[in-house]
Amino acid sequence: MSDSETARSGTDQNKAVARAWIEAYVAEDTDRIRTLMKSDARWVHNGSIDISGTYEGIDSIVDDFVKGAYPLFVPGTLRIDIDQILAEGDRVAMEFSATGVSKATGKTYHNPYGLFLTFRDGLIAEAREYVDTAHGADVLYAD
Repeated sequence: MSDSETARSGTDQNKAVARAWIEAYVAEDTDRIRTLMKSDARWVHNGSIDISGTYEGIDSIVDDFVKGAYPLFVPGTLRIDIDQILAEGDRVAMEFSATGVSKATGKTYHNPYGLFLTFRDGLIAEAREYVDTAHGADVLYAD
């Protein structure tokens, strides 16, 4: 296998792991999420809503961030549609839209996201997430 084929294989694998993470998130499969990330991973959710912040380590990411987001939605309503996914080297960039129904307000949530992942040893090592948190605050949280 040539160097370019090896690199392409690595980026394709990283894109597959990124897609698998999204699928596991929507399915609320936190055990699967744990298998797709490094134990010392870091997740940064930019913005100013309750779940925004920096999460260090897989336990904090899953137990505080991921599990903290699930109660915001009426069960079974969360959906994520990937618009595009690009990869180069150990980095993956995703643009996707999340939709669902807010448990607190009953309003429909529809928000575009930018997610930038860094991989190490074929697993997610770091994530930086960008989203309209003003929309999130308006739709997901009761006054």
